[in-house]
Amino acid sequence: MSVAKRGSDVLADMLKTNLSEESPQKKSKSEEKKIDVIAQQGLACRDIGEHEKALGYYVKARNAYGKLLGREHRKTLNMAVFVANSNAHLGKLDDAIAQLKVVLSKQEKAFGRDDENTLSTLLSLANAYDDKQDHLEARKRYETCLVRQSRKYGDAHPDTLMTLDNLGSLYQADFREFDKALDMYERSLAGHEASLGANHVETLKTAMNMAIVYDEGLRDYKKAEALYKRALDGFAETLGKENALTLDCAENYKCCLEDSGSQGSLENLMREYFPAA
Repeated sequence: MSVAKRGSDVLADMLKTNLSEESPQKKSKSEEKKIDVIAQQGLACRDIGEHEKALGYYVKARNAYGKLLGREHRKTLNMAVFVANSNAHLGKLDDAIAQLKVVLSKQEKAFGRDDENTLSTLLSLANAYDDKQDHLEARKRYETCLVRQSRKYGDAHPDTLMTLDNLGSLYQADFREFDKALDMYERSLAGHEASLGANHVETLKTAMNMAIVYDEGLRDYKKAEALYKRALDGFAETLGKENALTLDCAENYKCCLEDSGSQGSLENLMREYFPAA
């Protein structure tokens, strides 16, 4: 099973940036700052998992922004996305999808399809469809999002990397299209190496995802073993041998070595990670 990277926080930094933008209502600046505080309270609740509370703050901020700045203002629309994402976290996926589609249409019209907020909303919509197990709709949105993100940001940008990993996981687990999954992960691995370095945890997660595709999908054990070993050594160095992610990688590697019959490598792995077995 691949390590999914959902990208549920994709709008948070944008909200913080947009809170400081100038608005056309100069006389209402103090009132706008009060609404900004409400929005930040919602973020704080979300960050500790209190999504019901966060939703209440977001709805209040969205309505207040709409009244002060207008329903089509960037802040109002961004806050509407937070409302939708909170609904998704609370399992109200139909509501979230309907809300995101409305906002996306407005953002595309007002700001363009390649605007950063528009792209983030499109990614949120793909995630909501994925969570609903509507994989065909999720795939369509992820693929569209990836084309636009790659054109705007390049493959090393964090948002593009999230989409590459999410789409790779979808191809792998839900469509069993292993060659396409591998293409996504290869692009993701190159992007992570360029932006974060070869031994960063996110880079290593992608290497492990590639190993799983080679192992369980393509049955290319030689390539799978090399990627598992790279990921395992990196996790052990970065996180420690007792970390859950390290042990999960070790277990996957063990199963691969058993299937491939690589007895020498298996014995070494067993001594290091499974001494009691």
